[in-house]
Amino acid sequence: FRANMFVNMHESVGDDGSGLTLTVYDFGGQDVFHTLHHLFLTKYGVYLVVFSLSTVLENEARSLSNFKFWLSSIQLHAPDAPILIVGTHLGDLKDESRTLVEVEVFLENTVKVGTRFPQVYRTDAGWFTAVDNRTRENISPLRKEIARVANRTAFVHTKISLRWTKVLDEMISFSRKDKDNTQGSEIEAKPEHSSSWLELDTVKDIATKYGVREDVDKMLSMFHEFGVLIHLTATDALRNIVVIDPQWILQKIGLVIRDKDAHKSFYDLKRIKKLGLKTDLKSLLKSGIVSKDLLEFFWNQDQFRFVLDFMEHTLLLSRWEFGSIKRGGKKKVSEKYLVPSMLPLERILSKVPTGRNSSEFAFDFSQSYLPAGVFQRLLCLYTAHSARSNPGCLPILYQREACLWFGTASVVIRHMEDDRISFFLVEHESLHPAELLSLTLSMFQKVNEDAMHGRLKWEITLNGESRIPFSEAKQRKLKPWFDDKSCLLSGKNSSPQGIDLDSFFDKLS
Repeated sequence: FRANMFVNMHESVGDDGSGLTLTVYDFGGQDVFHTLHHLFLTKYGVYLVVFSLSTVLENEARSLSNFKFWLSSIQLHAPDAPILIVGTHLGDLKDESRTLVEVEVFLENTVKVGTRFPQVYRTDAGWFTAVDNRTRENISPLRKEIARVANRTAFVHTKISLRWTKVLDEMISFSRKDKDNTQGSEIEAKPEHSSSWLELDTVKDIATKYGVREDVDKMLSMFHEFGVLIHLTATDALRNIVVIDPQWILQKIGLVIRDKDAHKSFYDLKRIKKLGLKTDLKSLLKSGIVSKDLLEFFWNQDQFRFVLDFMEHTLLLSRWEFGSIKRGGKKKVSEKYLVPSMLPLERILSKVPTGRNSSEFAFDFSQSYLPAGVFQRLLCLYTAHSARSNPGCLPILYQREACLWFGTASVVIRHMEDDRISFFLVEHESLHPAELLSLTLSMFQKVNEDAMHGRLKWEITLNGESRIPFSEAKQRKLKPWFDDKSCLLSGKNSSPQGIDLDSFFDKLS
């Protein structure tokens, strides 16, 4: 396993003198990395979905799930970007002709690439290209096909100011000076080359050199969309840094979000123990709670505030404010953070208890797609709100299930197998069910806008297994959702205990 999430290389393709150069990203396949996809699945790209011809038909249900996951992820984040499907290990097939036909039928009839995923590119050979990396069979035709597809995309032919390209070239030159020294670096914290990022003032100086003064923000925004650099503007710390080597930020994030089993050897355990951080590391791996001290060790204080703001803004982590101590009337915030992607996999209860004062609703994605990372980001928001309403009561958190307290009311959240996220309010004397639903809806909308490009689609159902559609429940004025106390009936977007949602979200940013 590599220390990095993806391999980044530059490839010149095409024999027609077009000068087309592609930057190739090879995404890590481990589940823990899936929450990072929205950062790099840009609409300005050509995507290859790669599978093994020798194993794809051994378990068709699993293969279908894998194809749907990758194709749906690309469709969500880059709905107009072309996709090429590539089958490898062609040389391992015992009955090549028969297997290729069976795979074509599987993609056509089971995955339904032609109807469900219209952006999949159909070549002259069919829905996929079969290659063998050892013999290099069909590699050259695949490269030419990639070049042809890329040249047909409109953004490749976007006209960009020559001055802008000169600015970009000089910015990237900082990164390439030491690229050979940083590739495959050890996971332990080491001083980073400043060539991985530039301060905004430095970028402005370079831009001024080439006569670009007024359009720096516009220029950086375009290059950010093209995926050649990263520049976010939500906070001062984010705005002040322009990342010209995306691998740098992923190496930083990859120290915190990582496959627990596959990457144990990458931690410098002797140094961690010597610095008294062994318990901190155990907390991250076992409970998904990381201390500021461990983050500073991982990141070597190299733009610590930038990396922290980056992960908070993208809801990859959130402040852990439980157990805060009040001294002199002031709240001492615990310097720990929740990393939902690192939570354990166990479940809380086999069955949620029911009672007179209990209600259930769900956000149903079964007719669309529930991307990886939505549930984890929702936990960030739910946990932050729980800490504000009842900081003395620790939540119980797992990868697909959680129990939290809003005041004296307990809420169980479950990521169901059928692409639903269900919410069970166990006691609602202190929290009206409609208020919880309204708050949850606002949180989904925030996750949707911040991380999913506003493309998430869901249906709200009420009353658990009855699954009454929201519109029907509203028409029937179904209690307790639409009684006289309901904020849903009035159309107000209120939250428990009078908390202003806009202010609450602003504090999280």
